[in-house]
Amino acid sequence: EMRYTAGMYVNGEPMTQAQVDAGVKPYAYQDGYMIADINANWTSASQRYSATAYVRNVFDKVYKGQIQISGGTGAVGVNAGDPRVWGLMFSVNF
Repeated sequence: EMRYTAGMYVNGEPMTQAQVDAGVKPYAYQDGYMIADINANWTSASQRYSATAYVRNVFDKVYKGQIQISGGTGAVGVNAGDPRVWGLMFSVNF
């Protein structure tokens, strides 16, 4: 699975002119990016057992997940999006 997110202001709103003048724009805007995920499922013939393996953000793409802009000081906090994550799940049906 692959998904593309177009460029956007991470806080969901265009910036004010005061924020642009303060130099916040490079931190508030996220260029477009693509994320790839992989999933694999297995189920036994009896359908009693199953297993799922997954990898999210396969290529470990760094992107901005959230920002905070301080109104008074112009300080900006940037939180990264989810890194590469993998896991396994096992199930047994009774």
